[in-house]
Amino acid sequence: MKNHLYLPVIACISSLLLIDCAKASTEKYSNNPVSLVNHNKAIADQEIWANVNYTKVIKLKSNDAAAYYNRAIAYAELKEYRKAIAELTKAIKLQPDFAPAYYNRGYVYAQLKEYQKALADFTKAIQLQPDLVVAYNNRGNTYAELSDYQKALADFTKAIQIDPDYAPAYNNRGNTYTYLKEYRKALADFTKALQMRPNHAPTYNNRGTTYTYLKEYRKALADYTKAIQLQPDYADAYLNRGVIYAKLKEYRKALADYTKAIKLQPDYADAYFNRGIAYSELKNYQKAIADSQKAAQLFYQQGDMEGYQLAQGLLRDLRSNR
Repeated sequence: MKNHLYLPVIACISSLLLIDCAKASTEKYSNNPVSLVNHNKAIADQEIWANVNYTKVIKLKSNDAAAYYNRAIAYAELKEYRKAIAELTKAIKLQPDFAPAYYNRGYVYAQLKEYQKALADFTKAIQLQPDLVVAYNNRGNTYAELSDYQKALADFTKAIQIDPDYAPAYNNRGNTYTYLKEYRKALADFTKALQMRPNHAPTYNNRGTTYTYLKEYRKALADYTKAIQLQPDYADAYLNRGVIYAKLKEYRKALADYTKAIKLQPDYADAYFNRGIAYSELKNYQKAIADSQKAAQLFYQQGDMEGYQLAQGLLRDLRSNR
């Protein structure tokens, strides 16, 4: 049967620039944000409580940009992104030079995949605060989402120039080098990021992906295993390690990892697809067909037409080989 190659997942981390609050988890919208006002990031219950209190502040003082800003953060943490945008827009109207408000509105637009609006807001934040490292990092991630990798590289490099100890920018630049097939540069960046954050599972996952592209499978296996040790619920790392086991023809180990990924993420189409391939290699065609059908269904539901076509092709191959 045909070999349907699955490209391993490159992980990303997202986060907000909270008033005292990065995929990639890219670290896609960065952790370790900047403190601007004395307000610590809260757990969910406290965020709801904070929202209520900011509402009271706004009723008492409707021209307080910080109150709108903080209420927007509470909405964003609750994933009520349209409400967050409305509040941030009010904050910007009251205080047009409020760089963090532009930054966070850009973050929210990026969550909604409105990337051009995100770019505009990140750029405005940079104009207002040229040393805002997270804005360069997240603008770089937005360029990467738009496949403008050279601009992404420039932004990640600028973030590193501003703060040479900023691990998310090394991780994200490593991802970008991987997309550009500059794998040795990617490895150097991931390794640098791990020197600063030795317990960061997504960076091990990303470096494992780069080793996979270089066909250094044993090193990839070690990195994926380390990612799983650090984060036992990391579905992508199980999937990626399963891919390596399959490449090494250790199909039963691959099956175990794909099954674990599915247990952690029941709608994981890629895991069903790859498990179907593993079952076919073990000549268990009934289970292979069942998994391929499930993968096709999930790909279709999730709007992934490329994955859907791959799953349909696998089904045709399986049925012809029975």
